[in-house]
Amino acid sequence: MKTTNDKSTTWNRVGMCLLVFACLNFSSSFFINMLDQNIVQKQLPVQGGLIGPLTVDKDRAVYEIVVSQSISINQWSLISGEVLDHNKNYLFGFGKELWKESGHDTDGTWVASQTNYEAKIKLQKGTYFLNFESEHAKGINAVITVEINRKAGSILPFIIAGIAAMLAGLGLILWANRIGVNKLLEA
Repeated sequence: MKTTNDKSTTWNRVGMCLLVFACLNFSSSFFINMLDQNIVQKQLPVQGGLIGPLTVDKDRAVYEIVVSQSISINQWSLISGEVLDHNKNYLFGFGKELWKESGHDTDGTWVASQTNYEAKIKLQKGTYFLNFESEHAKGINAVITVEINRKAGSILPFIIAGIAAMLAGLGLILWANRIGVNKLLEA
């Protein structure tokens, strides 16, 4: 018959195994996120433009789109992207405002900016186009740089499994140590 201390040790070991499994999942997600293949790097005029065709050779392929523009101080530019099918029909869109500001406060002069953004999209097998449009402040004449990278896969399953394993592992370890503490207090 196992004693309470033996059970506590067993549950501690199970909890530690779950924590190791969580670390493996987080490490895997990090490395999968690092593996990518640059497919397109293109500069578009300030008003935007069309990129494509982009041929996707497998279902649920993950692509990262990085959009950037050199913005002068106290300027802004709203760059929106549209994913189009092979007939150039709208499927879905994404976008973000890019900006750069400066000012003075009690700590002195400051500059803050958001001059790029990333969008991750998942596409089915087929042919696609990307259309970019820009609304911007007067005086902006910098090109829009678009970089499209094909990711090795989605990291979401690894993140979810890692979080679940980490919570379960920590819970088991805390519970197992509570069993051992209670037994010591009874003695």
